[in-house]
Amino acid sequence: MGKYLDQCCENAWDVIRGRKKIIGNRIIDIEDVEEAVNKREEYGWLAPDGTFYPVEFGNHQAWASEYLLILYHEGKISYEQAKCKDKENVGDLLTDMGWILIHNPHGYDFKITRNLSKRVTNKQKDYLCSIGKIDLLEKDFV
Repeated sequence: MGKYLDQCCENAWDVIRGRKKIIGNRIIDIEDVEEAVNKREEYGWLAPDGTFYPVEFGNHQAWASEYLLILYHEGKISYEQAKCKDKENVGDLLTDMGWILIHNPHGYDFKITRNLSKRVTNKQKDYLCSIGKIDLLEKDFV
């Protein structure tokens, strides 16, 4: 246990001195920060038509809310379609429409969230293949 406490103290000291930075739930060497930040651009919402909408880390629900509001104002969805039900969030509304959320909730790997009752479109599969993440889908469909 002592070595873990020593490592924590060392990491904390490195963060204070500017040699490391906390990104998500990881402590990263300052030289690797740019790469970690650039990876975040790969997160966001993937529409059924294969269009990817990058979203900043931690803003997926806000983006979904704004997007649904735009669709409602343009008359593309009804009030009932844009309204959240009990224990539901706006992201659930998009996944119910066939959208896929590509995110990093734990700070160390990609994760996709989707409605398993909706079929993944070929354009969504093509996009996931193009970024090398089709294997994430193989767990729950094919």
